[in-house]
Amino acid sequence: MRNGWATGRSTTEERVIDMKPHAPPQPALARGDDQDMAVRWRREVFADDLRGRAATAPDAPVYVGHRRGETVTVTFGELAGRVERLAAALQARDVGRGRAVVFRLPNEWETAALWLACGRVGAVAAAVPPWFGRRELDLVLGAVTPALLVTEDGKPCSGRTARDLPAEPVALGGLLAEAAAGARPVEPMPPVHADEVCQLAFTSGTTGRPRAVVHTFNTRYAALCAAVRQIPPGVATAAIADLTHTVGLMFNTLAPLATGRPSVFSADDAPETWLGLLAAQRVGCLVSTPPVLRDLVAAAARGGHAFPDLRQVVSLGAPIPPRLAGRLRAVLAPRLVNAFGTTETGMLAATSPGEDVAEETLGRPIEGVRIRLRPRDAGPSGDGGHLQVRTPGLCRRVIDLRTREEVWSAEAGDGWYDTGDLVERDAQGRLRHLGRASGRVGGDSMIPVAEVEDELLEHPAVADAAIVAVDDAQGHEVACAVIVADGTAPSLDDLRVHLRARGMTEVYLPERVAVMAGLPRTALGKLHRSEIQRRVTGGSVPRESRAFPPPRAIDAADAERVEAMARFLAGHTTAEALRAVLPPGTRHTAVDDVLARDLELDHGALLLFPTAVDAAVAELAARGMTVSDPIPSTVVRDRLAARYGRPPQDLAVTIVQAAPAEDAHRSLELFLLPTGPGDDAIRADEQAGRHEAHLAFRVAAPAGHRLDAVYAALAGAAGLTADGGGFNPHHGRTGRTVLYFRGPGRLPRPFAWPRRLEIIAEGHHPDLLRRHLGEPEVRRGEGS
Repeated sequence: MRNGWATGRSTTEERVIDMKPHAPPQPALARGDDQDMAVRWRREVFADDLRGRAATAPDAPVYVGHRRGETVTVTFGELAGRVERLAAALQARDVGRGRAVVFRLPNEWETAALWLACGRVGAVAAAVPPWFGRRELDLVLGAVTPALLVTEDGKPCSGRTARDLPAEPVALGGLLAEAAAGARPVEPMPPVHADEVCQLAFTSGTTGRPRAVVHTFNTRYAALCAAVRQIPPGVATAAIADLTHTVGLMFNTLAPLATGRPSVFSADDAPETWLGLLAAQRVGCLVSTPPVLRDLVAAAARGGHAFPDLRQVVSLGAPIPPRLAGRLRAVLAPRLVNAFGTTETGMLAATSPGEDVAEETLGRPIEGVRIRLRPRDAGPSGDGGHLQVRTPGLCRRVIDLRTREEVWSAEAGDGWYDTGDLVERDAQGRLRHLGRASGRVGGDSMIPVAEVEDELLEHPAVADAAIVAVDDAQGHEVACAVIVADGTAPSLDDLRVHLRARGMTEVYLPERVAVMAGLPRTALGKLHRSEIQRRVTGGSVPRESRAFPPPRAIDAADAERVEAMARFLAGHTTAEALRAVLPPGTRHTAVDDVLARDLELDHGALLLFPTAVDAAVAELAARGMTVSDPIPSTVVRDRLAARYGRPPQDLAVTIVQAAPAEDAHRSLELFLLPTGPGDDAIRADEQAGRHEAHLAFRVAAPAGHRLDAVYAALAGAAGLTADGGGFNPHHGRTGRTVLYFRGPGRLPRPFAWPRRLEIIAEGHHPDLLRRHLGEPEVRRGEGS
C-alpha cells in the first residue's frame, strides 16, 4: 500500500480507495458537554449516541418523515432497534470493518437508519448523491469496490449490468426484510474507534472533477458540533436536503442524536408540502439553500402562510441576494443566518442572526476553524485571496474519482486545505465571498464574478445569473453573462447599461450574453459553473441573447411537442386539465365532486424519436430540465410491438422523467424510441397524434376507497373506456396500480393529442384492476 491506496481484487494495476483507519494527526480528546457541543474530537461514535438516547428517552421522536402523502414519526427506541437489526443483516452479508456500502436511496428515514447501521459495524457508508448520473455512479463503483450495493428497487442504477458490478445490487426493501426476519444480535466485535473511516462523501465536481471525500467519525462529529451550534435550543429542525448529503446528514440524520429534538424531512420537495410540514410539525429552525428558499418564500407569500414557531432560517451553500434576505425575514422567520462550508470541511463560517449584513458576508470563522488567505495575482483591493483552512471537521483525504489519484491528504504537506474559494476579510474579521478560483474570468485582471452576478440579479428581468468565461474571435477570454429571464430577456446592451448604473467598473462588464431556462446547480445550491460553461461553449455564442443548444438529437416536431406539453402542465390546474381530456358536456356532479377532490395532475407523457437516448437526455438537460436516469419500458414496447406486428426486442423503448423549468413539480414522462429502418409506420402514427400521448393524474393517498370512486366517475358518469393498465410492484414500498382510459376526440390544437388519461394509485388493487382489464389475472409491469 502506498499513499492511501490498496490493490484491488484483480491482478491489474487498478487501484481502489483504501478505507482502513489511519493514525490521527492529533490524539482524540475527551468528549465535551453535549449542552454546549464544544468543538473537539472524542472516543465515542454515533451508535453510542443513539444507544444513549434510546436508553433515556425511548419514546421521544427522532425523525418525522413525509412520504407519499403520509407523515411517519420514528422514536429513538424504534430507530435504535432498526439500526441494530440492519447492522446484524450487514454482518450476515459479511459487511464489516472498513468495507464499503454504496447506496442511492430516497429521502426516507430507513436511509438514515442504513447510514447509522454501517457505522455500527464499522463499515463505510458511501451514499451516492441523487443528482449523480450513470457516468458518475460508474466512477464511484469503479473506485470504491463495495461489499454491498443497495438501491431502491435492486437494479444497478448505472451503465453497468449486474454481472459487471463489483457487488450484486440489493433492494432496500429486501435488506429491510432480512433485518426484520433476523433474530440474532450484532456479533461481538472490538469497539469501533472514532478515528476510523465512516463515510465516503461524493462531490458533484463544480470544477469538473467528481471526487470522493474520506471522513472519519471524528471529522463528522466535529462538523456536527458546528452545525448544531446554528440551531436555537429546544426546537425541531428541518433541512430541505438529501439525508446523506452533507447538509441533510448534519441537520436531519445526526443532529437529533446531539440535541434530543426531532428533525423533519420529506421525500417530496414541493414547496406546498414543506409549508404544510413547517406549520404542522412546529419547526423552529429551517435549513436550506438560497434557490430552494426563494421558491419556498414565494409559495408562502402566495398562500398567505404564517409560521409562528419558526424562529430561524439558516441558508447554506451560496451568498444570499439582498432581496431574498429581506423576504425571508418578512415571510418566514425574523432571524437569518448565512453559513458557509464545504463537503470536505463541514461548516466554516456563519453570520450572527442579528447582523444586518447577513446577506453580504459569509460571517466570521466559527469556533475551532483557522483560516489563512493565500494572495492571488490580481483582483479587487483588500485583504483577499485563496481561502485555506484547518479545522477538526476537515476530511482525511480527497480522491479524484476519474484518475483515482489522491489529490489531498491530511497526512501530507502542512495540513492546510485550499477550498478553491476566493474571499476577502474586512476589519471586523468577516469573510466576503468573491467567487471560485476555478471560475475566474479575465485576462490581465480578474473579474469579481460574485459581485457582477449580484448586480445582475438586481435587474428586474433577471431571475438567475452566472458569469462564465468564453473566448472572443481573437481567442481572448471574455465574460459571458448567462441569465434566466424573468419575462422578456434583456439584451446585452440592457445588462451593460444596468451594471454601469450600479457603479460597476467598465472592465468587469460582460461582453456576451446567453439565455437558459435554468442554471445547473449542486445540491448545496452552488452554481455548477463547469456545466454552464460547457453548454455555452458547445456552440458559437452570439453577442445577444439566444436559446441554446439548437435541437440536435430531438427534431423540431418532437421539440415543439415537449415545449407544448411543458406549457400545458405549467399553465393548467388539475380541474382545467381534466376538463380538457373529459368528453365535452361532462358536468355530472359526481364527476366534478369526485375528480376535483381525489385527483391531482401529475405528469404528461409523450413518445419521442431521438437519434440516440444519451444525446436526447443531454439535450433535454441543456434545455433546463432535470432529467432522471433512463430505464427500459416493457409495457410501451409490448404495446407498440403488438400494434405493428414487430418483435418486441426490435423496439428499445426507454423512459425518462424530465422536470421542466416552468413547473418542476409536474414532470414529463418521455418514452424515447430511437428510430431505424421499418419504423416509418410508428413514426407516422405518432406525428398524427394517434398513440402514446396522455395526461396522468394521481389519486390522493390513501388510495383505497377513493380509487373506487374515481373509477366509477370515469368509467360510469364520464363514459370513458378502458385502454390498458397494470401493477408495478417495484414502485415505492407498496407498488403502484395504473389504469388507462380513452375518450372521444382530441385536445385542442396545437397539441393534437388524443383524449387519453392515466390514473395512478399507490398500492395493489387487484379486484379493480381485473375489472378494468376484463381479465382473470392482473398483468404486472411498469404501468407506464
